[in-house]
Amino acid sequence: MDNNEVLCTDNIEQFLSDKAEIKINYSHESLPGHAIFNSGFLGETGVSADFIPDSAGAERSYRLFTEPNGRGFDLFAMVFWCLSRYEEYQPFSPDKYGRFAASNSLLHRDNVLDFPVLDIAVNEFLVQSGLQPVKEFRIIPTIDVDIALAYGARPFWRQAGSAIRQLLKNPAGIAERWKALQNIQLDPNNAFSYIEDKLAQNLNSRIFWHCGYENTKMDKQIMLENPNVSAIIHHISSHIEPGIHPSSVAFSNGNTLVKEKKRLTKLSNKNISDSRQHFILLRFPNTYRGLINAGITCDYSMGYPDACGFRAGTAKPFKWFDLETDTATNLEIMPFCAMDVTCKDYMKLNINEAIEKGQALKSIIKQNGGVFSFIFHNESLGEQPQWKGWKEVFESWLK
Repeated sequence: MDNNEVLCTDNIEQFLSDKAEIKINYSHESLPGHAIFNSGFLGETGVSADFIPDSAGAERSYRLFTEPNGRGFDLFAMVFWCLSRYEEYQPFSPDKYGRFAASNSLLHRDNVLDFPVLDIAVNEFLVQSGLQPVKEFRIIPTIDVDIALAYGARPFWRQAGSAIRQLLKNPAGIAERWKALQNIQLDPNNAFSYIEDKLAQNLNSRIFWHCGYENTKMDKQIMLENPNVSAIIHHISSHIEPGIHPSSVAFSNGNTLVKEKKRLTKLSNKNISDSRQHFILLRFPNTYRGLINAGITCDYSMGYPDACGFRAGTAKPFKWFDLETDTATNLEIMPFCAMDVTCKDYMKLNINEAIEKGQALKSIIKQNGGVFSFIFHNESLGEQPQWKGWKEVFESWLK
């Protein structure tokens, strides 16, 4: 067998006679080599509604599918369970947006969500087997653009309604609105020059544009074909790779998703192959099937909106496996582990605490290899008063 070749066999004689330097025994037989406990999980089919794997350890020693005697665990089952998102196919109590919340996750309940427990377990096994783990590290900053401009590029009736509400709630803001509409001062959401300055040199950077056509409770859309907005999209797309940020309507409608993707293709003059779900609206398996049908090849939605950490137990990209049809796909999943809104609005962190949170996540990823991917919004990097000082968090996470 070639040194770079991996051979899988269920023939005991072949296993014993092969001259490979490293042998892994994943069976119930007593054989030479590095033994991995076989829990039987990978031999099952379908999804059990109430199945929860046994777990043990904490943080860096956390393991799933542990042996009853506590001596070992089923590494292959742990890999499959984490990456397939098995628990998200099971019944769960959705949040108000219909999402699988972090509180539903076994890793969250076991207090290990802040650790890429799968990467740690795999690396330890590789070392014990005499192999060198790959620990490449990258930073992938990403921007979500839900509303490109706070005041401009809206129909007159929406402009008027918004101005009246602002007059009643915040009269001082009317002057800011007027100045932005007259191009006397920058729109508070227009942080695109700053974003370009900080991210254009990082070829891993991505910017995801909301291109919905409808105005709903979750989609406060503007007219993207407005010359000011279309010029921004076209210009930024020449410096930072664009991706689609599907609307809440496209979340459940494949035809709408295709239309929004075509819209961004035209505005950016780029082939669109990346996506991230608006509001992190991610449901298995329909969301990923829809993305594949729309021609998306990489999705950046694998993380929680309500907690930092590692939704799939890993900081490394992986290919999605459709558990319902038992089918491997070519859709690449790029996990993220932190978001501005998560830190500020869900976790109630102040600026210093958010900086520390990002640095802690970055440190553990560096130790084990993987991608420190995070989300900021153009609004949080603009001049919105509620986001004052959060550029400091963004720049800290970038380093």
